[in-house]
Amino acid sequence: MAHQPAPDRERRIGDAPQYGDVNDAAKLLDVSASFLNKLRCSGDGPPYVKFGFHVRYNIPALLAWAESRTRRSTSDPGEAA
Repeated sequence: MAHQPAPDRERRIGDAPQYGDVNDAAKLLDVSASFLNKLRCSGDGPPYVKFGFHVRYNIPALLAWAESRTRRSTSDPGEAA
């Protein structure tokens, strides 16, 4: 039996939302997976979903969360929580 290449890591079916695990999300945001895990515990991180024991991030929601954190200066508190 010939060796099959590993399936593409992109989780996409047709036009369905794309999901990534914590490592995919960390790589996309250029932060550590540990940082995202800590944000998830404190409730300050991007939205996520759980499929069984697996944490997944909806990529468009992850990018929207990152965009919402844009600031113009260090004194800019952003929107009130």
